Amino acid sequence: MSFFITTEFKLLSHITQGEAKMKEIHYIPAKPIEPRRLRVAAYCRVSTSGPVQMGSLEIQIETYTHIIENCPDWIFVGVFYDIGSGLRRTGRTGLEALLKKAKRDKVDYILTKSISRVSRDTLELLKIVRLLRERGINMHFEFRFN
Repeated sequence: MSFFITTEFKLLSHITQGEAKMKEIHYIPAKPIEPRRLRVAAYCRVSTSGPVQMGSLEIQIETYTHIIENCPDWIFVGVFYDIGSGLRRTGRTGLEALLKKAKRDKVDYILTKSISRVSRDTLELLKIVRLLRERGINMHFEFRFN
Protein backbone atom coordinates (compact mmCIF):
# COMPACT_ATOMS: atom_id res chain seq x y z
CA MET A 1 0.00 0.00 0.00
CA SER A 2 1.32 3.47 -0.88
CA PHE A 3 0.34 7.02 -0.02
CA PHE A 4 1.21 10.27 -1.76
CA ILE A 5 -0.22 13.77 -2.02
CA THR A 6 -0.98 15.42 -5.33
CA THR A 7 -0.59 19.12 -5.98
CA GLU A 8 -4.39 19.52 -5.72
CA PHE A 9 -4.30 18.49 -2.03
CA LYS A 10 -5.81 15.10 -2.72
CA LEU A 11 -4.48 11.99 -1.12
CA LEU A 12 -4.18 8.94 -3.27
CA SER A 13 -4.29 5.88 -1.12
CA HIS A 14 -4.77 2.20 -1.36
CA ILE A 15 -2.94 1.85 -4.67
CA THR A 16 -3.05 -1.80 -5.39
CA GLN A 17 -2.67 -3.27 -8.84
CA GLY A 18 -3.50 -0.06 -10.73
CA GLU A 19 -6.50 0.94 -8.63
CA ALA A 20 -6.42 4.29 -6.83
CA LYS A 21 -9.04 5.65 -4.46
CA MET A 22 -9.08 9.44 -4.13
CA LYS A 23 -9.54 11.09 -0.72
CA GLU A 24 -9.91 14.83 -0.47
CA ILE A 25 -7.92 16.84 1.99
CA HIS A 26 -9.49 20.07 3.15
CA TYR A 27 -6.98 22.81 3.84
CA ILE A 28 -7.89 25.00 6.85
CA PRO A 29 -5.63 28.05 7.09
CA ALA A 30 -4.32 29.01 10.53
CA LYS A 31 -5.93 31.98 12.19
CA PRO A 32 -3.49 34.85 12.69
CA ILE A 33 -2.62 35.38 16.33
CA GLU A 34 -2.76 38.97 17.45
CA PRO A 35 -0.01 39.81 19.92
CA ARG A 36 -1.37 40.52 23.38
CA ARG A 37 -0.53 43.92 24.81
CA LEU A 38 1.40 43.74 28.09
CA ARG A 39 -0.02 45.38 31.20
CA VAL A 40 2.99 47.28 32.53
CA ALA A 41 3.60 48.97 35.88
CA ALA A 42 6.60 50.72 37.37
CA TYR A 43 7.96 50.82 40.90
CA CYS A 44 9.98 53.72 42.33
CA ARG A 45 11.45 54.35 45.78
CA VAL A 46 13.54 57.04 47.44
CA SER A 47 15.08 56.80 50.90
CA THR A 48 14.13 60.18 52.34
CA SER A 49 11.65 62.97 51.79
CA GLY A 50 14.33 65.63 51.24
CA PRO A 51 14.02 68.01 48.28
CA VAL A 52 16.68 66.25 46.18
CA GLN A 53 15.13 62.82 46.77
CA MET A 54 11.63 64.12 46.06
CA GLY A 55 12.89 65.65 42.80
CA SER A 56 14.39 62.28 41.87
CA LEU A 57 11.11 60.53 42.65
CA GLU A 58 9.17 62.99 40.52
CA ILE A 59 11.55 62.42 37.59
CA GLN A 60 11.28 58.64 37.96
CA ILE A 61 7.47 58.77 37.98
CA GLU A 62 7.33 61.07 34.93
CA THR A 63 9.91 59.01 33.03
CA TYR A 64 8.26 55.64 33.60
CA THR A 65 4.80 57.04 32.88
CA HIS A 66 6.10 58.46 29.59
CA ILE A 67 7.90 55.23 28.62
CA ILE A 68 4.92 52.98 29.32
CA GLU A 69 2.28 55.24 27.77
CA ASN A 70 4.31 55.68 24.59
CA CYS A 71 4.92 52.00 23.90
CA PRO A 72 2.11 50.79 21.61
CA ASP A 73 2.39 47.19 22.87
CA TRP A 74 1.95 48.19 26.52
CA ILE A 75 -1.05 49.11 28.65
CA PHE A 76 -0.30 51.54 31.48
CA VAL A 77 -1.24 50.01 34.84
CA GLY A 78 0.33 52.64 37.06
CA VAL A 79 3.45 53.84 38.83
CA PHE A 80 3.77 52.68 42.42
CA TYR A 81 6.20 54.40 44.77
CA ASP A 82 7.42 54.58 48.35
CA ILE A 83 9.42 57.03 50.42
CA GLY A 84 11.55 55.29 53.01
CA SER A 85 14.03 52.52 53.66
CA GLY A 86 14.31 49.57 51.32
CA LEU A 87 15.42 47.21 54.05
CA ARG A 88 11.98 46.01 55.13
CA ARG A 89 8.80 45.36 53.20
CA THR A 90 6.58 46.54 56.05
CA GLY A 91 5.27 50.06 55.69
CA ARG A 92 5.88 50.18 51.94
CA THR A 93 2.33 50.72 50.74
CA GLY A 94 3.34 51.30 47.11
CA LEU A 95 5.17 47.99 46.86
CA GLU A 96 2.34 46.16 48.64
CA ALA A 97 -0.24 47.69 46.27
CA LEU A 98 1.84 46.62 43.26
CA LEU A 99 2.23 43.07 44.58
CA LYS A 100 -1.51 42.90 45.33
CA LYS A 101 -2.24 43.83 41.69
CA ALA A 102 0.26 41.20 40.58
CA LYS A 103 -1.43 38.54 42.71
CA ARG A 104 -4.78 39.45 41.11
CA ASP A 105 -3.26 38.99 37.62
CA LYS A 106 -3.51 42.68 36.72
CA VAL A 107 0.20 43.15 35.78
CA ASP A 108 2.41 41.37 33.21
CA TYR A 109 5.64 43.37 33.42
CA ILE A 110 7.26 45.70 35.96
CA LEU A 111 9.89 48.36 35.35
CA THR A 112 12.13 49.70 38.10
CA LYS A 113 15.35 51.70 38.31
CA SER A 114 17.45 49.14 40.15
CA ILE A 115 17.38 46.06 42.32
CA SER A 116 17.99 48.15 45.44
CA ARG A 117 14.82 50.17 44.76
CA VAL A 118 12.76 47.00 45.28
CA SER A 119 14.69 45.77 48.31
CA ARG A 120 18.09 46.04 49.95
CA ASP A 121 17.45 42.74 51.73
CA THR A 122 18.53 39.89 49.41
CA LEU A 123 16.19 37.32 50.95
CA GLU A 124 13.22 39.71 50.71
CA LEU A 125 14.11 40.54 47.08
CA LEU A 126 14.24 36.83 46.20
CA LYS A 127 10.82 36.28 47.78
CA ILE A 128 9.35 39.14 45.75
CA VAL A 129 10.93 37.99 42.48
CA ARG A 130 9.79 34.39 43.07
CA LEU A 131 6.25 35.55 43.81
CA LEU A 132 6.23 37.44 40.51
CA ARG A 133 7.89 34.67 38.46
CA GLU A 134 5.37 32.10 39.77
CA ARG A 135 2.73 34.24 38.10
CA GLY A 136 4.71 34.73 34.88
CA ILE A 137 5.51 38.37 35.66
CA ASN A 138 8.89 39.69 34.59
CA MET A 139 10.66 42.58 36.29
CA HIS A 140 13.09 44.81 34.40
CA PHE A 141 15.88 46.48 36.37
CA GLU A 142 17.33 49.49 34.58
CA PHE A 143 20.56 49.25 36.60
CA ARG A 144 21.91 46.16 38.31
CA PHE A 145 23.94 47.84 41.03
CA ASN A 146 23.96 51.22 42.74
